[in-house]
Amino acid sequence: MRRGAGRPLRVGLYGGFGLGNLGNDATISVVVEHLRRNRPTVDLRLLTYADDPDLVARRFGVTTVSLLRPRQDRPVGRVKRIVARPWRLLRQLAHVWAAVRRVDAVVVAGGGVFEAEGTAGVSGWVGMTGLLTLSLAASLGRRHHLAFVGVGGTYAPRRLERFLVASSTRRAEHRSFRDEESKTALGRMGGAAQEDVVGADLVFARGWSARTSCVPGIGRASASA
Repeated sequence: MRRGAGRPLRVGLYGGFGLGNLGNDATISVVVEHLRRNRPTVDLRLLTYADDPDLVARRFGVTTVSLLRPRQDRPVGRVKRIVARPWRLLRQLAHVWAAVRRVDAVVVAGGGVFEAEGTAGVSGWVGMTGLLTLSLAASLGRRHHLAFVGVGGTYAPRRLERFLVASSTRRAEHRSFRDEESKTALGRMGGAAQEDVVGADLVFARGWSARTSCVPGIGRASASA
């Protein structure tokens, strides 16, 4: 894997961390522990939609980047708010793109990243547009890499959301799922392949070895319970 000259590999771990979901927080604790034990030279960053990245950083001991664009005062008046909405979305997507391009690889680390409830902090077509933006930013160019590791979710009810989810996951060099149901759901949406792996939920995968690294390009991204 390529990296910036004179600096260690910079890996962004994406998920719904610091948003009050205990499962997601337990998952990232396991992933961070695994990478620090087996890949101590990697420069880790958490990528999350939490609005207080400093609090998340103190909790997990990892530099944290919020994918939420800093809030600004909303325009006064209903018409102005409607007109401003597309521009706010574009600025938000540009913020996600810029944040992701600063890392060499992105690992979507477990969690229900394509669940209808949006437990990763995003939901609906707007959230899935953000996921596609993240996937494109993390995979375009030879210096950037993307993996979905131990992820889960459900079949999206709307065609646009299914398209966005499938387009996002197809960009990955590796995909693995926490259960067969999630793989089947994503397969129905066109975003999973037969050879994709189903393994233990990452929070139960403390038995990983250095050979089963979830960082694309420096080891296989699979886990066994």
